[in-house]
Amino acid sequence: MNQILNTKPQEIIHNTDTSIPKKDFILEKNKTKKKLLRVQFILSIFSIFVFAFIYFYSKFLLNKKENLSNSLKTNYNISQLYAKNSSSNSLSINNSMIIGMIEIPKLSLSYPIFSSLDDELLKIAPCKFSGEMPPEFSNLCIAGHNYDNTKFFSNIASLENRDEIFIYNQVGTKFIYSVFNKYEVDDNDLSPIEKDYRDGNELTLITCNNLNQHRIVVKAKIENT
Repeated sequence: MNQILNTKPQEIIHNTDTSIPKKDFILEKNKTKKKLLRVQFILSIFSIFVFAFIYFYSKFLLNKKENLSNSLKTNYNISQLYAKNSSSNSLSINNSMIIGMIEIPKLSLSYPIFSSLDDELLKIAPCKFSGEMPPEFSNLCIAGHNYDNTKFFSNIASLENRDEIFIYNQVGTKFIYSVFNKYEVDDNDLSPIEKDYRDGNELTLITCNNLNQHRIVVKAKIENT
């Protein structure tokens, strides 16, 4: 009887001791959680840094293209000035890629126009898609990028009827167009470049709608001939 009584406390102590590993397990689990949270935090910070770098680098490249476009525009204007005031054509632009200028006062937009459509050229300035420069009787179609900001053709969707668009040809003559229509088409719809000869000289501006992959089309008629 005494032996049994003597063993009970020992058993109780032994049973109590078995709870100690559970506490260690909980502590270890908490440490693991903290480590995981720390790793997740570090990865989140790294991801934010990467996205920020990509965003600002893209903005840097876009500004670089914008500066190049402005430089081309300035050189084009200077060469036109010399060409008008000099009997020599040595200072005129030899690069036939630039065929004129486009200005949209409402959008504070002013760019040179390239003579052909190319992905790399589109990053610098609007490009002629089809048609001929005025005063040729034509539907002049000009394509430009939409960067969803204030650059290139990003805001042409805000143009309204009777807004003016200025086109300057290679000899510096200014042609004024007035907006009369605006709509969207599928990206494979080429109907905007067609010419209805009853309407006289037309201007068609085309850019992408980045929300639905359609094309935004702005149509304008020439005012002065």
